[in-house]
Parts: sequence; structure tokens; C-alpha cells
Amino acid sequence: MSVVPEMYHQEPNVGMVRLAPGASLDRVRDQISALLTDDPEIVVTDVEGLIYNVVGIFRTVIALLQVLLGLAMLIAALGVVNTLALSVLERTRELGLLRAVGLDRRQTVRMITVEAVVISLFGSVLGLAVGVGLGTAVARALSNEGVDRLAMPWTFLGAYLVLGAVIGVVAAVLPALRAARLDVLQAISYE
Repeated sequence: MSVVPEMYHQEPNVGMVRLAPGASLDRVRDQISALLTDDPEIVVTDVEGLIYNVVGIFRTVIALLQVLLGLAMLIAALGVVNTLALSVLERTRELGLLRAVGLDRRQTVRMITVEAVVISLFGSVLGLAVGVGLGTAVARALSNEGVDRLAMPWTFLGAYLVLGAVIGVVAAVLPALRAARLDVLQAISYE
């Protein structure tokens, strides 16, 4: 067994051990563990254990990013509801005129719902484009650090796009109901 002597930091956080030809990995691991019994923060592992730990860290980071994405989508849904509510309020007179010339309640709800879906899909497409672009830029910037492949989760991206449309439909419910319940005469005389 030979220990790699090149320690670049005063307090390194990783140490590598190169085994001599024919050395037993389990025996060397047990010997190193015995040497380090007084330091409980030091973990002795092999390449597979290191890969498992690193993958676990990445999974945790991805889970945290998914939670943050969910919060961002919730905030976006509230933004769509707010935008539609203000739109319905500002267009009260126009909605009253449309209702007076023959637009029924179902068509009013459909019009507001389509508007919400368009707003949500526009935001979703813009967010996906920016996310994919930034992800590609980061992967290219890290190419010298060993990141040699770019993997796009196309199923997740498609699911986010569909979820954006669903959020648009759900966000349209309250403003569409308000627009459909407008009294035509009061809406026409609204200033």
C-alpha cells in the first residue's frame, strides 16, 4: 500500500490510497479504518462507496431544486390568477358588451380560460427555454471539470409544460366565474 503524498491543503477533505498490485482491498480498508478509529468524521470507503455518496448528494440537490420549482410554480399560479382577476375587472364594460351582443356564460368562461392557458404556457415555454439554455451554458462551462455529457430530462420538461397548462386552467376558475356572473346592464354602465 502506498499513500499519495501530494496534499495540497493544510487540512485536506479527501485522501486517496493507491493499492499495490495484489493487495486485498478489504484488508487495506480494515487497516486504514483501524488507524483512523480516533477520528469519527473520517470515512474510509472505496470507489463504489464514493460514487454512491456523490450520487446521494446530487439526488438531494435535485430534490431541493424540485421543491423550489414547485414553489415557483405556485407563485406563478398566483400571478396568473392575479393577472386574470385584474383583467376581468378592467374589462368589465367590454365583457358586459360582449354578453349583451350574445356571448353566453359558457363562452365567457371559455374565453377567460383560454387566456389563462396562453399566459401559463407562455410562461412555461419561456421558463423552460431559459432553464435549458442556462443548463447547457453551465455544462459547457464545466467541460474542463469533467462534465462531458449533457442530459436533458425530456419527460420532466414535457410534464412541466403540461402542468403549466393545467395551472392555467385551474387559475382561470375564479376570474372566469366572476366574468360569467357579471350583470350585463351594470357591466355596460361600469366606468
